Amino acid sequence: LTAAGEAGSALPIYQQIAQACPHVPQVQVNLGIALYVLDRYEDALACFEAARDIDPFHLPAYLHAGKAAEALGRRADAIDYWTSATHIDPTSVATLRNLAQCHLADGALDKAQAAIDRAFAIAPDDAAVCCGRAAVIRAAEGTEAAAAFLQAAYDRNPDAGTGIALAKTLASLQRFEDAAAAVQRIIERAPKDASQWNECAAILLAAERCDQALACLRRADELAPNVPEIGQNMA
Repeated sequence: LTAAGEAGSALPIYQQIAQACPHVPQVQVNLGIALYVLDRYEDALACFEAARDIDPFHLPAYLHAGKAAEALGRRADAIDYWTSATHIDPTSVATLRNLAQCHLADGALDKAQAAIDRAFAIAPDDAAVCCGRAAVIRAAEGTEAAAAFLQAAYDRNPDAGTGIALAKTLASLQRFEDAAAAVQRIIERAPKDASQWNECAAILLAAERCDQALACLRRADELAPNVPEIGQNMA
């Protein structure tokens, strides 16, 4: 239910399970996730910490605790949770990516670079890792360098997430023809995610490709009808 966007309905169920199975760490994590989705970050963090206390080596407890701490504006605590997670599993790409993002937001560029480089070495074709590495490159070397990295990553593995990041970066450089070309490559692979079609439409609008943008919005509406944002963009 939580994954389907019905965290409110799922919460009482998870609460009952947690009462029945108070010593199972994943039960506490599941309850915390439902609370997190409902923006109850303090309560969610308490659940994740409870899971950690039950099993100090339960990786999801640290991963989600970091997210909750970050949502609460407690970036130093988030870094501590994710650093602890790397000690449990040094190959967790999600942990390293989150850690890099947090260090970057903190202005600790060297630490961000180290974390995202480790993630990239493990998963060089992961779209989220490529986007995270591009963000670090942009901060260190500039937007053109980030665009060059994303272009190489997209050429190697044409994932829609990497392609959209590339197109957005090119558009930010006023390279609208190149951005539109990147979007066209994404469209040719027909992504199944409505949000990706919506993002393609926004990039095409910036490039003044209105007819193509409208076609993308129509496809997004087919995949996810009655989504207000898509309907508003079509209007």
